[in-house]
Amino acid sequence: MPANPANMGDIFKRKRNEMSLSLKEVENATSIRTNYLQAIEKGSIANIISHVYAKGFIQQYAIFLGLDGDSILREYKDIFGEDKKVSPKPMEFVHDTNDNVKRLPNAVMVGGSILVLIAAWYLAKYLGVL
Repeated sequence: MPANPANMGDIFKRKRNEMSLSLKEVENATSIRTNYLQAIEKGSIANIISHVYAKGFIQQYAIFLGLDGDSILREYKDIFGEDKKVSPKPMEFVHDTNDNVKRLPNAVMVGGSILVLIAAWYLAKYLGVL
């Protein structure tokens, strides 16, 4: 098992070279951008993207190369540690003091629309359309 990120990256690079694949070919097959693939192979992926994305890319790359993705991820966790769990703050409900001001334009729009519909109905009756 690799002891550091660079050793873990060497495993990916060695396997890719054994398969005679270029980084561009791996990018086309996995949809992982070349700069992230290079970072994985250098062992610096955790420095440029979040751990969540890094773990996903590492697992996808490992599976593509035929490596054991789960053991690679366990090694990744040993090297970089677990993500910190962040619990969301409770929502605060704020009472809006301008609530009546917001309702007035809506009431005017609804009332105006009803008046227009009534006027249109009477006009249609008068013209004999209905």
